[in-house]
Amino acid sequence: MTAYESVFILQSDLDEETKDSMLEKVKEVISKNGGELIQLDGWGKKKLAYTINKTYKEGDYYQVNFYGNQDVLSELDRFYKMNDEVIRSLTVKQEA
Repeated sequence: MTAYESVFILQSDLDEETKDSMLEKVKEVISKNGGELIQLDGWGKKKLAYTINKTYKEGDYYQVNFYGNQDVLSELDRFYKMNDEVIRSLTVKQEA
């Protein structure tokens, strides 16, 4: 399996319960598709470089490190795109 790093930004106005639920869903997507979670870090609330959708000026940043294959990447990307709570996301392959 290949090591990946994914960074995503959640809306900053979400309550803690919703944020926790989103994090659990990310973990679930990775594990259900044969991936292995290495680490999940919250970076906290940060100001965005530019306004997104004329609404969001700040967001809650999270970083996920995991091992996976193409199935995990596809499902994680689909999860990010289907949830309005996720403002932006980026997943990159880590060098060995």
